[in-house]
Amino acid sequence: MCRRWQITLLAALVLLQVLTHPVSAIQFFLRQNEETCVSEEVLVGQVLIGDFSITPSDGRVSTTVSDAAGSVFYSKSVSSDGKFAHTASRAGEVRMCFHNSEGVSQKTISLTLSNGGKDYKELAKKDHLKPLEVELKRLEDTVVQISQEMKSLQEREAKMRETNDSTGRRVVWFSVLTMLILVALTAGQIVYLKKYFKSKKLIQ
Repeated sequence: MCRRWQITLLAALVLLQVLTHPVSAIQFFLRQNEETCVSEEVLVGQVLIGDFSITPSDGRVSTTVSDAAGSVFYSKSVSSDGKFAHTASRAGEVRMCFHNSEGVSQKTISLTLSNGGKDYKELAKKDHLKPLEVELKRLEDTVVQISQEMKSLQEREAKMRETNDSTGRRVVWFSVLTMLILVALTAGQIVYLKKYFKSKKLIQ
């Protein structure tokens, strides 16, 4: 019974790991002297791992990757493939740019991004943890990451709501101002026409 419970728990942990550590892949073309940039949203403490390949390899492609603060942590000119990893010190977008500056032909860039984590094998050796304890530690870290993602989503929602409220208030004030201007113009036209007709003695 205990063995079955452990297997069920481990299966649930593996499924949770798959769901919370997604892998995204993108492929795009890069003509001569063309630059293309892509970005990925990261949270504080999250490890972003990127693998990319370039075909054909008849020239070099300049690759730069910068963090959410705009600091470049990876900059290389490669002809075939490359890999980078970054632990985010602040939440935001990691920006990856590819520039086909030397190649004479169109390049195909294949980029794979994954959210990495801790080296739990090394952690198990260091802290003398049992397999179940390692999985529980992995689960704890996953829950913390989910909590951070939920907090980030809540902050984004609050910012969007604030932006929508601000935009709504501006629209209301603009509408009121437009109505006041139209009323003032209409009143001015009435006064002007009344004076004009009086000057022509068309009305009393």
